[in-house]
Amino acid sequence: MKIRRASDADAEALTHVILAAYAPFRDLGLPPVEKGMAEDIIRHYVWVAEIQSIIRGGIVVRLDGQAHIANLAVDPAVSGLGIGRALIDTACGAAKADGFDEIELATHRGMTGTQVFYRKLGWELTGREGDRVYLSRKLI
Repeated sequence: MKIRRASDADAEALTHVILAAYAPFRDLGLPPVEKGMAEDIIRHYVWVAEIQSIIRGGIVVRLDGQAHIANLAVDPAVSGLGIGRALIDTACGAAKADGFDEIELATHRGMTGTQVFYRKLGWELTGREGDRVYLSRKLI
């Protein structure tokens, strides 16, 4: 697996990964998280995970006033290979290098497996509001 910064040329492939990753959750009424990937690549920190030169995951991180993971997606066809963990580690490293001591994210209350995944990686519940569940992690 190779983790690297995303380029403009990666927007379409990363959009397909996001669509596949979020497909099981479409009935939750999620916002269109796959929209605007090309703009995210330009405006934010975006990394992709490649396996055999194929993009299999990606993460969008905003480091503007606070460190925030805006999107994390892994192709379900390759789940369980540590891609999500590697992308989170990359994001946390970048946030720490930029001087942040904490990173946060929000997920949907119906995405219980996602919440379990984050909790196993040391994320702590910080709040709930409607369908949103907020988590954060100290950057050591």
